[in-house]
Amino acid sequence: MMKENLFDTLGKLVEVNLQLFKIEIKEELSSWVVQTCVMIGLILVVNMVVIFGSFALAFLLGTWLESNFLGFGVVTCLYVLLFLGLYGGRKQIEATIYNYVQQSLFEKQQQLENKPKVIE
Repeated sequence: MMKENLFDTLGKLVEVNLQLFKIEIKEELSSWVVQTCVMIGLILVVNMVVIFGSFALAFLLGTWLESNFLGFGVVTCLYVLLFLGLYGGRKQIEATIYNYVQQSLFEKQQQLENKPKVIE
């Protein structure tokens, strides 16, 4: 009789723990999906600003230089210089991003470890 109660209680405890795990996974997945959607939206908006800003700057420079060709050429040169700067500093940029991601993962791991557990 006592063994049956113990096994029933243990079974229910495992079931509750499994449900809690499923809820935590759903929360993490939902959070990730929301963050990803927001980032995609922000990236799209920034891309539109850059594209239309580039056209505006090119036409403005074209008006000042009295040649749209030169205006677009100057803007293209600015992008080439930006590309070369980013390409030249890519190792430092990669290291910075890597360190940021590692720090974020470490903080997330610390949060998970500090969460109360049902079964020790």
